[in-house]
Amino acid sequence: MHSSATPLDPSISLTEHLTAEGLSEYLPIIRGGNAIHLNRTQLLRELVNRGDLGLRDGLRNLGITREPDLERIAALLQQCLETNAPLHPPKAVPESAASETESWARGVADADDDLASNIANAEPEVAEESSGSKSEGNAAVEEWPAGMQIVNDHLAISIREQGLIREPNPYGYIHLAAEVESPHLLRHDSAAKRELLKALKIAAEKLAMEPGVRRADLFSATIIPPGSEEGRELLASMHAPVHIAAFDVVLLVECTDPETAEVVRQTDAFGAVFGLLDEKAQTLHCIVARNAKRIDEVDKTRDGVFLFNYFHVLPPATEVDPTELMLGVWEYTAGWWTAKANLTNSTPLEALPGQHSEYTLINHCRWDKAMDVLPSLLFRPSLNDFVLRNFTVNGIVAMPVLYHLV
Repeated sequence: MHSSATPLDPSISLTEHLTAEGLSEYLPIIRGGNAIHLNRTQLLRELVNRGDLGLRDGLRNLGITREPDLERIAALLQQCLETNAPLHPPKAVPESAASETESWARGVADADDDLASNIANAEPEVAEESSGSKSEGNAAVEEWPAGMQIVNDHLAISIREQGLIREPNPYGYIHLAAEVESPHLLRHDSAAKRELLKALKIAAEKLAMEPGVRRADLFSATIIPPGSEEGRELLASMHAPVHIAAFDVVLLVECTDPETAEVVRQTDAFGAVFGLLDEKAQTLHCIVARNAKRIDEVDKTRDGVFLFNYFHVLPPATEVDPTELMLGVWEYTAGWWTAKANLTNSTPLEALPGQHSEYTLINHCRWDKAMDVLPSLLFRPSLNDFVLRNFTVNGIVAMPVLYHLV
């Protein structure tokens, strides 16, 4: 019998404690499967917040029924979250480096692009951007979510002011993301990953034939940008247990409506794709979602530079709905991308209730080629001064990953 009084070492993860105490048989339940399922991690956090009885009932529902083991696992889980100890061995937050931006920019360039000369030619024009691009007083006339803060509003105007905001589309989505093998600038995917992508492509094509499925698209990461240094510092300062998104494989299933997407999520055809990734991935994240707002539909009939940007809203100091806050900040800052970075489409995805998502919003958009977006990303100072600063002041961490179609 395991004593619930044994203290937890906060430098050691919950799964390592379970292994050391002879409870490794429960690791698949705690992880969610062979891979670490971030949705299961989020569910465990929510169970702890329900109190002792709610936690124990939740663990029983997950399949932990032997009372001594249940008591020990519940005690370890509670201590883990109270002391900010990780549930699983933590993944290091990447360090910022001045050379990273140039490196990942070159990585997403088309093979035919003369990136260096094209960027050099674009630099003088971009560097001359005016700081007075916003008309006086426009921010005051728009209504934003309670608690949302706005900084440097003279640097851009929102997509609503530009007349680019549209009503959400009616579709439902399944977004399945996996960390299999991080992309590298100097080498191709391994043979094992290429074989996995081939098998996933075949399974996705079968899934696309299911009733109610409009399309099923497979993406492979080209490069993972370094992200916001301020965002990383914010995570570190709050000791936030947020998984830094580094998903190199994504399946996006588009269904006729959210209810159909929930049904498709339970089919054998989707289970086949999920099983392939659960066997090979280190980490998985899967949600059924809807489009919350949009600029325009993302064209997935041809390849390009695709973005999935994984947003996490940290707990605010004041009472504010994190989803409403995130959608407000997305709408406000998207005006920078449409005005200065050639963006013509975007369909952010919001998890349906009960999905236990690690991320408050996953934005999805596309450019035709790297040169449509890279000069603005590299040379416009207002990217940091406006977009990233508005994220940080509202407690939002952005984790972008760039992909191509498989």
